[in-house]
Amino acid sequence: MKPEEKGRKSPTPTRKAQAAQQAEAAFAQLAPNAADVARRLVVMHWFNEKVIAAFLPEGTSEEEQKAVAAAITALPFVEAVPQGHAYQRLTRQGLLGRYQEERAEELKAACKAAAEALMKRWEDDDATALEIVYCYLVADEYKEAQNRLHELLERFLERQDWERCKDLYAVLTEAEALSFAKPLPRTSDYYLLRGTARGAQGKFLQALKDFDKALERQPTLAWAVAQRGQVHARMGHEDAALADMARAAFMKRQVVDALAAKGSLNHLVEAYQRDPAAFPQAKQEGLSKLAESLGAVGEMARLEGRDEEALAYYQRALTLVPDLAWVYASRGALYMNQERVEEALAETNRALELNPNYAWALTNRARIYRFLNRDEEAMADLNRAIELEPKMSGAWAERGEIHRKHGRLDEALEDLTQALRLNSLNAWAAARRGQVLKAKGCYLDALAEMHRAIALSSRDHAWAYATRGELHVYFENWSDALSDFNRAIELEPDNAEAIADRAQVYLELERYEEALADFTWLIERHPELPWAFIQRGRAYLGLQRYEEALADLNQALERSADDPEALSIRGRTYYQMGRHDEALADLDRAIALDPQDDLALATRAEVHLSKGEHEAALADLDAVLTLRPDDDWSLYRRALAHWALGQAAQAETDMSAAIEKARKHYTEDPKDWPNTLNLALYEFVVGRPEEAERLYRQALAEGASTPQIRQALSDLEEFLASRPERERGKELCALLREAR
Repeated sequence: MKPEEKGRKSPTPTRKAQAAQQAEAAFAQLAPNAADVARRLVVMHWFNEKVIAAFLPEGTSEEEQKAVAAAITALPFVEAVPQGHAYQRLTRQGLLGRYQEERAEELKAACKAAAEALMKRWEDDDATALEIVYCYLVADEYKEAQNRLHELLERFLERQDWERCKDLYAVLTEAEALSFAKPLPRTSDYYLLRGTARGAQGKFLQALKDFDKALERQPTLAWAVAQRGQVHARMGHEDAALADMARAAFMKRQVVDALAAKGSLNHLVEAYQRDPAAFPQAKQEGLSKLAESLGAVGEMARLEGRDEEALAYYQRALTLVPDLAWVYASRGALYMNQERVEEALAETNRALELNPNYAWALTNRARIYRFLNRDEEAMADLNRAIELEPKMSGAWAERGEIHRKHGRLDEALEDLTQALRLNSLNAWAAARRGQVLKAKGCYLDALAEMHRAIALSSRDHAWAYATRGELHVYFENWSDALSDFNRAIELEPDNAEAIADRAQVYLELERYEEALADFTWLIERHPELPWAFIQRGRAYLGLQRYEEALADLNQALERSADDPEALSIRGRTYYQMGRHDEALADLDRAIALDPQDDLALATRAEVHLSKGEHEAALADLDAVLTLRPDDDWSLYRRALAHWALGQAAQAETDMSAAIEKARKHYTEDPKDWPNTLNLALYEFVVGRPEEAERLYRQALAEGASTPQIRQALSDLEEFLASRPERERGKELCALLREAR
């Protein structure tokens, strides 16, 4: 009954008859097919276009279906409802009173057709499901009716939706009230439904009797026991309520999920915790299965990341049965995920006191020991866990990680591979295996493994993205590397390693301002690191902020006086400032410390060229090209030295080789702007200014950065200083200067 109908008197037979007579008069005004449908719709609580179409002869056009629907919904006693339309209550009651005697078979057939129509395009909403059950009941389709009723009853009980159970029982009683409908057999489902409906109405004693009748017919019907417990709880019979819920848990664990989520179970456990002596009946029934089920509810919450809810259910489980080892172990795992390490260790130790052969708890304790750098104890636990459960992927993975941590890469690879054999979806093992492969120099395999690990993982880990970013750096996949480092930093904003790696990528991409920001962040937190000052010095050098570069490089050398990289970059800075003698002093020291430092050798060659010391420049460039035989820039610089010494043949050979290598790279990657700009210079040097201009314009139009353009202009101006007769050179300088 709708709220607004409460307190109204039931319609009198006279009023019903009058309403039916008025409806019949309205039907008489309809077309015959519409009137026929309208009379059959009386049996329905509501109807829509699908139901109307089901009542029309097969083959009726869509246009005619719409016309019939429009005619019926326009009747004065038809009202809109959420599901479509319905006859007003008084009219429907009056017509049903007449038709159930006159048109019984017709109404049965109509209900069967309606049920089939609703089933075809059913969106699984409760209202439609209830109407389908009603239709099958009216049509005497008992098997379908019982099946649908059972499914709906289970659904509503799983939600602990007593109001919907009451609606379902109302549908059943209304169908059975029709004179031509046969009642359903009084099965356990019937009494379970009626008991729940009566409980919803506050008729608790009658509800208890119904649940008892349900259990007489099916003694293992868990829902009947559970609902009886719910009614006892509503009546304040807490001991009897908890006893019934404990019994239901033995029959069907899923019942506990519903009782915990929407029922009174949590309140009952709290009452038990306050005064266990008040629950003798529940204790006699046995609480172990109920405790296990509550623990399982907590475990599901843990796996779904609902930590506080999980902890509450673990505590309820342990309140009922204090010696559940697996609940302590699970609570320990949750604490570990929260980095509550001491609590995690205490819980896991308690689990192992209760069950020393609990392999999962041993593995979890090993994880805690590893976190605490107690690796020997971790290894002992893992060896024992693997002995007990040789197919436990997590134990193999943990042991592999400890081997990796101590540099035992072969043993690590073997254990992690075994972990993945046992569970190919173990994302953590795949990621750690990727780290091992990287450490062994198997970079392509490592990258593939990190792709796999990140794709498999349900949770993003900063270290996994950082590792993959480092592998992208190795393959010079700069944009992919930057994406991974950004994700790692998003996950862990204080991840110094990822920030340092990202800064290096920014340097490679000549994004110096962003590199400066990252290196400054590192220096503020780690001022003891010479490396950070060196790299920030490189960024300042790229921005031609020479004094700041010198300040950082001096800071680095104060911390590490013989750092060859710091000396090399400071030498480069002095060179670009025109302080050649200081540059040579630093570069000589850097090369003495590291004779294979190709950057220092190349820079010293530049200094010698600037000072006109061409023989010395040749010696350094020969050394560079021994180390980097494909370096087209060093070939170009050596060609200049040969020309200065009058060695035209050697100069032309070097120049041809430089152009060949630069063109090859240009073919492979025309958007490598430093290479494209260098190739433009080479083409100009050998007398092809038109090709040089084309290449310069391409780079300027398609994305060369300001620092790259500035460097290209400097290189061209340097060459023109020794070849002032090249008129086209001035035009090209103007082109670059305008775009700078």
